Amino acid sequence: MFGCRWVVLVTGLLLGSLLQIAVARAETQAPETSDPPDAVGRIAVMSGTVLFRTDPSQTAVPALLNYPLSLGNVVETAPRAHATIDIAAGRFYLDGRAKLRIGALSDGSSVVTLDQGALVLHVMRGGDGQVFTVETGKGSLRIDQPGYYEVEAGEGDQPATVSALEGGAQFRTVDQGEQVLHPGERLAFAGDVPERGAVIEDDLIRRVEHKGVSLDVANREFFETGAMPS
Repeated sequence: MFGCRWVVLVTGLLLGSLLQIAVARAETQAPETSDPPDAVGRIAVMSGTVLFRTDPSQTAVPALLNYPLSLGNVVETAPRAHATIDIAAGRFYLDGRAKLRIGALSDGSSVVTLDQGALVLHVMRGGDGQVFTVETGKGSLRIDQPGYYEVEAGEGDQPATVSALEGGAQFRTVDQGEQVLHPGERLAFAGDVPERGAVIEDDLIRRVEHKGVSLDVANREFFETGAMPS
C-alpha cells in the first residue's frame, strides 16, 4: 500500500513539473497581445497639492514625483499649486487649477488634453521631429518645431487662448479650419470667431522665465505689456 502511494506521489510531482515547463515554453513562444507604450511621461516637479488619476473615472490620489504617466492618466493642480511634466522632448508647466489628460504617446507624436487651467509647453531642440498636440474645448494646437507655447482652457469670463511665445504652430477648429500661429501671436476665443493679437505676458509666463528659462527672443517686441523681467 505504501509503495503504491509513493508511486502515485512521484508520478504526480513529475506531471506537475512537466506541465510547468510546457506552460513556460508556451508563454515564451506566444506572441505578445499588446505592445508597451513607445513613450511615457513623468511628473518632474511639484509644488503644492497635485493630484493623479489613472483615468478620469477614478478617484484622485496625491501625485508622486517621477511617477510614470501613460495613456488616460490625469494630473490636476490645486489653486496656487504647480506641476512640471516631461514627455519626450517637451516640458509642460501646469499652472494652478489645471487639469491635464494624457493621450496617445509615442516616440514621434504626443497628445494631451487641457480640460481646465493653463500651461506653458517648452518643446526642446533636438526632438527629432517630435510632434505635440494640445487638445482644448475650442480646438487643437499642433506643434512641430522647438519653442514656447501657452494654452489657456478658459472658464467663466476668461477666454480660451493659444499663444506662440517662440516658434510657430497650427491651431485647428471645426468651424474655422486651420490657422497658422506665428511667433509672438495669440488667438483668443471670447466668441465663435477667434481674435488674433500679440502675446500677453501673464504670471505663468513670468514664472517659467524665473525658473531660468529664457524667453528673450526676437519676438520680444510682440509682448504687449513691455514689462518682461530682466
